[in-house]
Amino acid sequence: MGLSCFVSLDISTTAMITSHSPTVWCFPVFRAAALSPQDRRTSLPWKILALVFCMAGIASAGQFGDFTYTDDGTSITITGYPTSATGVVSIPAAIVVQEDPLIELPVTAIGTNAFAFCTGLTSVTIPSGVTSIGVQAFYNCTGLASVTIPASVESIGTYAFYKCALTEMPLLPGLKTIGSNAFFQCGALASVTIPSTVTSLGAGAFYGCTSLTEVEIPSSVTSIPGGLFHSCSGLTRVTIPDSVTSIGATAFRYCSALTSLTIPPNVTSIGDKAFAYCTGLTGITIPRNVASIGTEVFSNCSALTAISVDEANPVFSSLNGVLFNEAQTTLLAYPPGLSGAYEIPAGVTSIGNKAFFTCGKLTGVTIPASVTAIGQQAFSTCGMLTSAVFSGDAPTMGSNPFALAALSFTAYYYAGQSGFDTEPWTSYAFPVVEIDVSNPITAWLVSKGLPTDANLNSDDNGDGVSLLLAYALDLDPNQNLSGSLPQPVFTETGMSLSFYAGSAGVTYSVQTCTNFEDWTTEGVTISEPDANQIRTATVDFAGPSRFMRLLVNH
Repeated sequence: MGLSCFVSLDISTTAMITSHSPTVWCFPVFRAAALSPQDRRTSLPWKILALVFCMAGIASAGQFGDFTYTDDGTSITITGYPTSATGVVSIPAAIVVQEDPLIELPVTAIGTNAFAFCTGLTSVTIPSGVTSIGVQAFYNCTGLASVTIPASVESIGTYAFYKCALTEMPLLPGLKTIGSNAFFQCGALASVTIPSTVTSLGAGAFYGCTSLTEVEIPSSVTSIPGGLFHSCSGLTRVTIPDSVTSIGATAFRYCSALTSLTIPPNVTSIGDKAFAYCTGLTGITIPRNVASIGTEVFSNCSALTAISVDEANPVFSSLNGVLFNEAQTTLLAYPPGLSGAYEIPAGVTSIGNKAFFTCGKLTGVTIPASVTAIGQQAFSTCGMLTSAVFSGDAPTMGSNPFALAALSFTAYYYAGQSGFDTEPWTSYAFPVVEIDVSNPITAWLVSKGLPTDANLNSDDNGDGVSLLLAYALDLDPNQNLSGSLPQPVFTETGMSLSFYAGSAGVTYSVQTCTNFEDWTTEGVTISEPDANQIRTATVDFAGPSRFMRLLVNH
């Protein structure tokens, strides 16, 4: 086949067409003034032309049995397989692309959608030499229960095994990347080994792997991406190495069997809803380096009763299991597992967005005068919340602060406080009621979700503790208090009784006797209240045996 060429420094667009045999090349056409043969041989455009002869061809398509493939002249990528195929498949290690002369090329990749929707496949063997498994390579192969992946594979693409029936996945050293949603909703996958060579885990890589029970993340991984174990409802244990510095949004959302989790010390950020709906989680500790925590991180964690913070953390702190900023001026997250009423500490100036979100066991809240701002949906979906008592002027409030609270929810404020008779307060669907500041027990009753005319001598839950005694001892009448009453402590010389003595309008006295009849305060010594309003009564053992009791009056 002849070739004519006119050369010039004005190079036109290059076009190349390739097939297996024969090979046809279309080269640039160069135009210029006539050159001598010698000039033509030594000019730059001729050198460009020579270079073009050496360029590799564009990958071409071929068929090998049921496999379709492309080759780039040096290796093969499997690109397709009949969706009607069933049973066991062994991908060839090499394919003959030309008989004469013989050219055989190795299979090095499983391409995009190569086996997608092959729902009848049950087992696939991938040969050694394959380095990548492409995007959606085995997408929706719902009957695929077994895949042999060789050590040569370095990457597994996005949605590669979407909804496959895999029961185990022993990944081998050499693998570096697991793509986003790679094993999405592989519901039968009960075991997976992540080798120490993996440095990148894609978002949602194991999303919906409901049979997965234990996972160990290697120290080569530095971040837990968003949704990594989202909806892994059977997951009971995850080992996170110290190398991890971030936990992404929804990383463990709906991991309902997860009862405990250790966040490594080098983590600096925790994303939105990272542990939402972890209904088995009872407690968690925020390590010292965490500087950023998203919203709804612990929403719907119905068993979570304490959020602890490492004392060395300069950004966050914890008080009685509740998450605050370090200065404890902003309440950030209340554990959804805590039940009953809660009194926000004095000094708190703001309540964060969704701070009490989905705290379904919260019955009442007392908000101190120091609070001036309440964030969006701060108390949303708190279905048992019947009251909020405001001790100061009306704070500013974000949208829907009490959405989906109890139908009987009422906001109360002390007489003389301002702002509650103006917008937006007058437009809220719930009632806003003024209460008498001269009777502090009234405010306590409503903060506990109880009517203002409740009988103080009543014991509705039968735990032996009246409403008056619960008020006097700063206890929550919505709980069973039979094990919460002050208990005597005995020594060689006497006995003592410590009790809360700071409730307004209550008088406290401790009496002693020898016969359960002649009660007296003689011989009883009572200390001054400490910083927590705790007083201690002591009685010496001199003389006959003695008994002790605590009386409260209102």
